[in-house]
Amino acid sequence: MLHDNWKPVGRNDPCPCGSGKKYKHCHMRADREAAQQAKMEAAQRAEEERLAQQAAREAERRDERERLAQLRERAMARQEEERDLAAPDIFEDEDEEGESGPDLEILNEIWDAFGEAEDDHKWDICQSAIDDQLMDDEGVFEFFIVLHRDALERGLESRFVQLVLRLRQQCLDAYQSQVAYLFEWTFPFLSPSERETFLPDLIGDLIADGPRKSEAFLNTVDMLAAFGESALHAQVVRATQEAIEMAGLFEWAVDGYATQLMDSYLFEYLDNTPPEMRAEPAHVNEWIETLPFRDELLKDVFIAYLGRLAGQRHTWALEDFPVRTSGRKDDRVLEITDDNLAYLCQEFLAYLHWEKGVAFVKGELARKELRFFLANQEISSPPRKSKSRKSRNAAKNPASTSVLPLRPDRKQLDENLHGLMSFLGYQPYKGIVLMEMIPFWLEFLEERGLIDRDSHAASLRSLADLAGAVQTYAAHESLSPQLIENLAVAWATPVKK
Repeated sequence: MLHDNWKPVGRNDPCPCGSGKKYKHCHMRADREAAQQAKMEAAQRAEEERLAQQAAREAERRDERERLAQLRERAMARQEEERDLAAPDIFEDEDEEGESGPDLEILNEIWDAFGEAEDDHKWDICQSAIDDQLMDDEGVFEFFIVLHRDALERGLESRFVQLVLRLRQQCLDAYQSQVAYLFEWTFPFLSPSERETFLPDLIGDLIADGPRKSEAFLNTVDMLAAFGESALHAQVVRATQEAIEMAGLFEWAVDGYATQLMDSYLFEYLDNTPPEMRAEPAHVNEWIETLPFRDELLKDVFIAYLGRLAGQRHTWALEDFPVRTSGRKDDRVLEITDDNLAYLCQEFLAYLHWEKGVAFVKGELARKELRFFLANQEISSPPRKSKSRKSRNAAKNPASTSVLPLRPDRKQLDENLHGLMSFLGYQPYKGIVLMEMIPFWLEFLEERGLIDRDSHAASLRSLADLAGAVQTYAAHESLSPQLIENLAVAWATPVKK
């Protein structure tokens, strides 16, 4: 017995039916049976609805697979017809005989279907297109950039890896055309067992075909550095040096890659040499003779650089970093300041590695950007001098000087990060690692007596929200959650202090 204005009734309460009996001796059993029956019927209706929706989805996917199969048949028929109608060419290149890409109209239809699909249906369409070999270069990029984001959002990392491997097996040419992007998206998803099984082949593919798209490839190399993957980073850089030199990049980019090659040997040497022997002259000279680029080295400069990375320290003062506060902007940083800033940042790299446990390749990614930023950070000019007759006739004084600000200015650092991580200058791994290392830089400056504790704390407070903004940006760009977590951890502890 269920009532429209039902209220809970106790076992010993009068039955709502008005019989005068206690509820437990009247309608309690019937009401409970009716409630249980209603619950069972509701569950049955829900299950029937679920099965109906599942059947509808399966029917939709079956129809989609049939449509894709029809598209493939049409593409093959059209290619066969075109071959039959084409006049024979006795000069035709045998290597190109029979080669033909998927029909553009069919690819557009597949893309339209992919764009309209939701959740797992997108993955099914992509897999069908791979199995039917209806993937071209552009399609690989467009499909997998969408699925990469979906994998991050829904925890489908392993499924993404398997789909990339399926693409590699079924559509090798299309896979190779986008291998730098595919590696960048796939590498953070690999489980330990997948790294052991698949990573050697994926690295081989990256080395063989990655430099064809040089900008994407260089970002992928930065990604390996951001993860602290020293051995893989060295393997890729050493194997692709010649290809990068031939890639038509700016000279500064080629020179920067050559520096990474040299650093790969230096970092390996420092990590595998006992502390007491790292900077020992005879041992260093013997090691240098084994280097493939030894004839290109400025030996004294290189040995001094090695010494700083091995842990040799200079005693610094702010007066070691003078700059002009007037004159041309590109002449603001004096030569002595430029050199001292370079040496200070090299000592910072050693500090990161030996005292903070940061891999050399990761610390170097931040060091280069930090040095460039600090050298270009603007400082306030002194008050303008009077233009009176006396001032005009006075003897000219040399340009006044100040010192280079070693603490990052929030506004200028924000602009610098935007330049690194925006669409036009897209180098996101440099930006996120630079921001991760800033707390260590401030700690390093205080330890070396270049800022005091209050300045250190003030800088942390002024930059903390910028660190949060970089985390938000990195999540929006679908960067690895591990890199975002590293940044969050780096800023959590110092700000609390």
